[in-house]
Amino acid sequence: MLGDELAPRVQWLESKAFNTCYSRDPNMAQMMTSIVFGADSPHTTLTAFSFFRSLHHHDFNEDDRAKLRLVLPHLSRSLGVMQRLRSAELTVASSLDALNRLPSGILLMDESGAVAYANRAAQRMLEDDDGLRLRNLTHRAGLGELVVDDASANSAISDALGAALDRDPYDTPHFSQCVAVPRTSGAASYTLQFSALGEHNEFGGSNGAYAAIVFIADSAREIHIDPAALQNAYGLTPAEAKVAVLLLDSGSAQQVADKLGSSPNTVNTQIKHIYAKLGVDTRARFVKLMMGLANHSC
Repeated sequence: MLGDELAPRVQWLESKAFNTCYSRDPNMAQMMTSIVFGADSPHTTLTAFSFFRSLHHHDFNEDDRAKLRLVLPHLSRSLGVMQRLRSAELTVASSLDALNRLPSGILLMDESGAVAYANRAAQRMLEDDDGLRLRNLTHRAGLGELVVDDASANSAISDALGAALDRDPYDTPHFSQCVAVPRTSGAASYTLQFSALGEHNEFGGSNGAYAAIVFIADSAREIHIDPAALQNAYGLTPAEAKVAVLLLDSGSAQQVADKLGSSPNTVNTQIKHIYAKLGVDTRARFVKLMMGLANHSC
C-alpha cells in the first residue's frame, strides 16, 4: 500500500502518530508499506515491511509498488522459515537431529517432490494414518510420496509443493499460505505450509537433496505453556500466569473464573494486566503470542 492510500498526505503530516514517532526524522515523511505474512494465518506473527522517503523525494508510485510485490514473497518465505525454526530455540539448524526438537512436523522434500526426511513429530503424524500418509516409491529414492485422503486437499498440496519446487522468482507464493488437511477421525485438521530451500541450505544433504521444507501443525494435540516463562519474560505474577494459561483454552473470563473458583470481575482485571504486560490488545493477538511460546506435548 502507498501512504496516500492509508491517509491523505495532509492528514498524515498532522496526525499524532506522525508527530510522535516520525517527525523527528525528515526522511520518514512518506511511506510505502506491505504485509510480509501473518494477516490470515494463525501460525505466523503479523509482520510488515515498509519504505520511507522525505518530502523532497518523489512520491512512491506504481513502479515502486510493482518492485515491492516482486521482493515481498521472497521475504515472506525466508522470514517465515526462520520464525518457525526459532521456536525450537535453534540458532543454526546445522543437523537434521536438531529438527527433532521441534513440536511441529517437519518434512524435507527432494527435487522430485518426494519426502527425503521426516522429523519425529512428522513421523508420528504419518504413522497415525489419519488423513495424512506416505505412499511407497518404487523407482526413485526417498521415504515416500506425501498423499492425503481428501481429494481437494491432495490437489492443493500438489499445487503448493509444485510452486515451492518451481523456484520461479516472479511467481513465488507467500509463506503464510496454508493447506488444511481433514483427518479421517474427525479431529481438527492438519495445517501444512510449504517453502522452497536454496540450493545450498542449512540442512545439508548430498547433491542438494533437500529442495523444499514442509511444516505440519497439528492443532488437535495438547499444548503446554510454562507459567514460569511468562513470569520471567513478561513480568506476570504467578496468578496472572495461571490465568493466561487457562485463558488460552477457555472461551471466556467466566470459564477461567469457574476453573479457579474466582469471580469474573477479578479474572477480567487480571486479563487487562496480562494484555498490558504482553503488549497485546485483542484475543487474536494474545493467542498468537501464546502459541509462539507453546510446546506441544508428545
